[in-house]
Amino acid sequence: AGLARLNACSEVIWASTFDSHHSVFRDHEGNFWVSGYELVKEDSPRAGLFPPIKPPFSEETLLQVSPDGKLLQRISLLEALYNSPWRHLLWHYNRIRDPERLDILHLNDVEVLPPGLAQQYPSLEAGDIVVSSRSLSSIAVLSGSGEIKWLMPGVFTVQHDPDFEADGWITVFDNRDDWSMHKGRFLGGSQIRAVNPATNEVRDVYDSALGGEVFYTRAGGKHQLLANGNRLITEAKAARIFEITPQGETVWEWIAEPYDEKRVFDVLEGTRYPDISAETTAAWACMEDR
Repeated sequence: AGLARLNACSEVIWASTFDSHHSVFRDHEGNFWVSGYELVKEDSPRAGLFPPIKPPFSEETLLQVSPDGKLLQRISLLEALYNSPWRHLLWHYNRIRDPERLDILHLNDVEVLPPGLAQQYPSLEAGDIVVSSRSLSSIAVLSGSGEIKWLMPGVFTVQHDPDFEADGWITVFDNRDDWSMHKGRFLGGSQIRAVNPATNEVRDVYDSALGGEVFYTRAGGKHQLLANGNRLITEAKAARIFEITPQGETVWEWIAEPYDEKRVFDVLEGTRYPDISAETTAAWACMEDR
């Protein structure tokens, strides 16, 4: 896959020459952060850097991209983990035993701590980067130079979308995939959970045990804290977006129409944007045809 930027007329402004995947995050400086991918083959100079992992394997990277599409920085998550006190987590995943599996870490989100929130995270700094490794069921925070400063394993299950939020908490969409396909019945469905990287304290934000309804997506999933204190949740495999209050009450929901008798499309992200006036949108290019 790759990265592309379009204007309001759906014309391509630029498209990347590098491979990227999953979500796109824009930082406080206007740069984009995405998950990158490089296939390391037997003849690659990087093939022998991570024994006993044998090529071919995917080396997933954190990519910083300028607003005009230039690659500014590439950080190897595999190298950062391999050279950290958490290297042993690589042995928890069966890629060490199964050379047919190329996907070691399955990096599915990259986001940056903005200066406006940094003072609420005493153990971190502005510009630090939170990442999510689905394969390791772990989230981690890296410095801007690529060193792992903090990592939390054993709390989430194939999670997505860690977000820096107020008061020093990182909030996570915890998928809790239990291989029951579309029902999630063995672990009770997905959850929204939060962890404090300064104390390692974990708390539940939204799940059925807190009075909310059961929701479940074995993969994908996003959440967004709204200005009114509510939270927007994307239940990807159910093709559903819904908003909840801090008390767990559902405000509204939207569900995509199925495209046959059994299946719906994945809805990978719902996002609420600030109110924009009709006068403003009327002046946008191509809006005269809308």
